[in-house]
Amino acid sequence: MMDDVVTLIGDGTIEYDEAGNQIETREETTVFCFAESVSRSEFYSAASAGLKPEWTITISNGIDYNEQKLARFHGDLYSVIRTYRDGDSVELTLERKVGDDERGES
Repeated sequence: MMDDVVTLIGDGTIEYDEAGNQIETREETTVFCFAESVSRSEFYSAASAGLKPEWTITISNGIDYNEQKLARFHGDLYSVIRTYRDGDSVELTLERKVGDDERGES
């Protein structure tokens, strides 16, 4: 049951305002999802590779996922560190971006 929402954040495009200042805009797509914490075994296996996954998000309509590298979930910014497609659905494993700003930069 898709009872949560996640906002997928695409790569930015650079535009310029009237004064010539760069403005980066990112396409955001909010979709329904099913979310669960990563399993202990997945967490410890990923930790040995230096990753710290927190959530596994399943989106039933995989067409909504266009290789976005960032996601906002429950108000926090995450990196997509793994994807798995299974038929029409796609599963994303998310790692929190600590100390990063809204654009995903340090």
